[in-house]
Amino acid sequence: MNNHAKALHAEKFNQLKEAHAKKLAAKSNNTLRPQSWRGELSNAGVPIKEQKAAARQATIRESVENSRQTTWPMSSSKHKAVERKILKMMVTDFRPFSIVDSPGFFELCAHLESRFEMPCRSTFRRRIGPLYREFRQNVQTDLDKAKYVATTSDIWTDSTSNYTFISLSGHYLDEHWQLRDYVLHGSFFPDAHTAVNISDKLTEMYEEWKVQKERQSVIVRDGASNMVLGTELAKLQNLHCTIHLLQLAVNDAIFIQPSVSNITRKCRAICAHMNRSAKATQLFKDLQDDVDESQKLRLRRDVPTRWNSVMLMLERFHRLKTYVQRFCLETDLTDLTLKEWERVPMILRILRPFYELTVRLSSDLCAASYVIPEALQLQLDLENMKPELRGVNELHREMMKAIQHRFFATTDNFIDQDADDNDKTKKCSNVLRNPTLAVATLIDPRFKFCFPAEDVEEAKKHLLAAALEITVLDPLVELGLPAPVSAAPPAPPVAAPEPIPSTSSQTSDVARASATSIVKKADSSFSNSTDNTIMTSTPICGSTSNKRSFSEAFFAAPTLNTAKKPRFGKLLAQSVPVAPLSPPVDSRVISAERKKEEIALYMAEPRIAEDADHLQYWRLKESNYPTLAALARKYLCVPASSVYSERLFSEYNGLYEKKRSRITPDCAEQVLFLHHNWERVESNGRKVNADSGQKGDDFHDVEEDMAEQARIDVEANAVAEAEMDMDI
Repeated sequence: MNNHAKALHAEKFNQLKEAHAKKLAAKSNNTLRPQSWRGELSNAGVPIKEQKAAARQATIRESVENSRQTTWPMSSSKHKAVERKILKMMVTDFRPFSIVDSPGFFELCAHLESRFEMPCRSTFRRRIGPLYREFRQNVQTDLDKAKYVATTSDIWTDSTSNYTFISLSGHYLDEHWQLRDYVLHGSFFPDAHTAVNISDKLTEMYEEWKVQKERQSVIVRDGASNMVLGTELAKLQNLHCTIHLLQLAVNDAIFIQPSVSNITRKCRAICAHMNRSAKATQLFKDLQDDVDESQKLRLRRDVPTRWNSVMLMLERFHRLKTYVQRFCLETDLTDLTLKEWERVPMILRILRPFYELTVRLSSDLCAASYVIPEALQLQLDLENMKPELRGVNELHREMMKAIQHRFFATTDNFIDQDADDNDKTKKCSNVLRNPTLAVATLIDPRFKFCFPAEDVEEAKKHLLAAALEITVLDPLVELGLPAPVSAAPPAPPVAAPEPIPSTSSQTSDVARASATSIVKKADSSFSNSTDNTIMTSTPICGSTSNKRSFSEAFFAAPTLNTAKKPRFGKLLAQSVPVAPLSPPVDSRVISAERKKEEIALYMAEPRIAEDADHLQYWRLKESNYPTLAALARKYLCVPASSVYSERLFSEYNGLYEKKRSRITPDCAEQVLFLHHNWERVESNGRKVNADSGQKGDDFHDVEEDMAEQARIDVEANAVAEAEMDMDI
């Protein structure tokens, strides 16, 4: 037909061809549409076959590649999800906001996801505030469910920004008896560090988190006089950090001994010379010629404000003794004498228990109930040591005296004749007579029999006073069940209660580590009473007859003629059930008489095994002992130390650095809050943001992109085919 028109009707054929070319030029916005007539070339000079190939439906690979050529809108859920991941990386790894301006980071993100358009650092800075408020609301929701909240607090000044901050961390037991903790504040504190200002600031922080007086448990603080008085003015039940007490005892003993101070002075001089000279550092490294390059070590120097740093320094010197002696010969430095080198392992033997105890008490899961058992065991460890070298004997005696003054003193102060004139008077404390520690230890079913005999009655008085002070509603009356009638003698157990899980969780691991450390010693000066006495609520340790080892006395069950340490299930099977008790008249509150009976029944029960989970014990016993369970919620969440706040300030050093020295205190607090609480909030299974509630990393969802591109291609092909039919 084309050949016929071109041969016989050439003029008419050329007119139609020009008209058709104009029509195609008007439709140039769609270059994929094929020609509507059978010509050799189109108006653009593209062959017809290539035009038809361009009009076909794109393949899956082509669709994905085409979809990745366009960027996501800033308001899209995919863009927000990537942005949120970058924010999480910034706060959890303490990366500056300026990292998004780094060419390397920008190129990495473009390679991983080319459709994501990187916002500027000001955008990320603006996102911190709303994100902080979102997570703060989630933490507030959790805290509102807690019956009691324990806290730690400390004050610290950053050396880079010269800002002062005061911390507040919250610790509580949730409804499932799981230990939870959050960072609540790392607040800017520019005021003078007076007791009044500290009291006002603590009160303000408690009010911000809606922790009322009746829900406040115990605040753990350091021994500074302004912190002590500040917590007292705020009417907060407070507790001295146990690790601070431990280090004060070490400092009381170790720095007044000439034999020890001479050794530490020489070690510091060697470390200082090595730190000043790169040549000396390389020389010491070369002296370790019999060690692999990756195994070569440097000497460590002690830091006055760092716990156990003296022991760590002496341990490194003892380990590298041969190389240190050769180094001193090469550099003409004063080496330790032969007797001093012989004293070093003996000093390490004395300091080792303090180091191990510090590590155990530094755990976030180590509660205040560990303090008394650990202090008693530390005293026994020192008593069982028999140093043989002169000088170390003096250190041993001074260490024993320091432990006695700091943990088991009979007065509030003592006079140290060997100290300087300005530091002769030192504060004393007695953990056995501390009401908070006494209640926390008695309420822990693993350690309730660890008190010496002379301190048992006073500890019970503290427990009774705490039980009478607390208000607990009768669970039977609250459930609408008939109340039990008058009290009767305890009946024999009918059936064994539900077994308590063994230690498979993190809490259990800490319990096993601490409890095992307490029972590993064989002999001690403690002894237990007779079997008839064991049947009562009198504690096992501390009486004067039937002398046994501390491990046997400490973990002996209060049952008659127990030849073998019973396992956990048997202990529960032998436990005494709660006797029918009479409720108070016209009141849902448990009476004082019932509280006393609860305590008597609880103390008559055997202790639980050292590898048992004490928190799960209270989960199972909560209905049996409602008053004591409430006390357990209040005191078993109290940390043994203020390490949580100490770590918080160590992380401020990573926050305030040269690349981020101008960050404002408010922004620093928000970043620190997110740094600590992000994973904790997400681990609770909470959906923290509606925009991030997609399935997995959906900004990499290829299936969705393919489906969208396929839909576009189908629509384009349908339009092209329709126009082709119209042209024909």
